[in-house]
Amino acid sequence: MKNRLFTLLAIFLLMGSLSSCYVDIEVADPFVDVVSVHEYETKDVVYQEFENGVLVYEEAVYNAWIDIDLWNNGGFRARNVQVEIVMFDRHSQQTTVLSTKDIRPGETITVSYNTGYAFTNDYIDYDVYVYWD
Repeated sequence: MKNRLFTLLAIFLLMGSLSSCYVDIEVADPFVDVVSVHEYETKDVVYQEFENGVLVYEEAVYNAWIDIDLWNNGGFRARNVQVEIVMFDRHSQQTTVLSTKDIRPGETITVSYNTGYAFTNDYIDYDVYVYWD
């Protein structure tokens, strides 16, 4: 009789403790922010010619780049992150979509994009859009 009472009491205590136990997870969905966008130009020297130590001829390739810093300030991994860049010049617009890696919560990544222009003043403006799952 004592064992039954003890077993019954243990079952009630166990059921009471399990029924009042729950896990409340408050985690936000992924949200990817464009933190900053930085434009710059690079110069790759192909050939240089010097006379008496003075540069008299140079061939170089110039490129305009855009660095885009992305930050996932949500609570879940942002999957299939894509950056859409729309470049505007005097006569047309050009759209490019870049796929990046998944971004973990709190993680910041930098995406570098070669605009296809030689200098940053060769295009008028640009827009940056970010999409993710």
